[in-house]
Amino acid sequence: MSNNFSISDPYQPGTSVVHQLGAQTKLLLALGYLFTTAAMPEKAWKVYPVLLILIICTAFLARIRLVSLIKRSLLAFPFHLAALPVLFTLPGDPCLILSWSKFSIAVSAPGVNRFLAIGAKMWLCIQAAALLTATTPMRQLLAAVDALRAPKVLTAAAALMWRYLFVISEEAVRLMRARSSRSALLSEGQGGGSIAWRAKVTGGMAGSLFLRSLERSERIYNAMQSRGYDGKIRTLPSTQAEECAPLTLVIGGFLFACLLLLGTLWQ
Repeated sequence: MSNNFSISDPYQPGTSVVHQLGAQTKLLLALGYLFTTAAMPEKAWKVYPVLLILIICTAFLARIRLVSLIKRSLLAFPFHLAALPVLFTLPGDPCLILSWSKFSIAVSAPGVNRFLAIGAKMWLCIQAAALLTATTPMRQLLAAVDALRAPKVLTAAAALMWRYLFVISEEAVRLMRARSSRSALLSEGQGGGSIAWRAKVTGGMAGSLFLRSLERSERIYNAMQSRGYDGKIRTLPSTQAEECAPLTLVIGGFLFACLLLLGTLWQ
């Protein structure tokens, strides 16, 4: 049995222009990109390639491989299935009729357009988020969120979750290693027991991991309180230069406004 379960940090260190931008500037640009993509009209298909080109150019400047961004964005496609009912519920001219026995259902053309638009927007937004986390350390990103006056409880919870996500993954690896050491491999090459046995062991591992995580969280919180924790996680200030931040934000905001205008005209 393989124990290659791990959680890796998405940040990829570098010295590119994108890496040298301040975390707060990159966060604001990413939020502007997300807002522009989400507010784009559904039928503005001529603008979607331009939004994709922005991602590709930024990844090229940051020296981030597009393959890594695409792999991370694939995780969002199962959630796209939640928009599947719009194919059948949105009124309009039918472009396809699915029939089975005496039952038939029509797929409308507006439904197909909306379904594809939702998928395109979601994929572009995931690409932008993946690019942001690949060029900005999580510590600086959380400090930027805190600087934008986000709720302290939210940033503190996100920081603790990110820090101890790796601790829990290591605990899961130890549990999997213990399971493997207690699972004999037969001479025929089959081992581990039946599917029911595997399900029982997996359920026991999940319960054990939950209890260990709960106990550890209580010990960590008691240790934090004994060291004067008051609900705010303090970090060292960023040393990245922000001289070009205002100009970068102005250019980015102007570009996003132009794209929204083009999307309205080209739909």
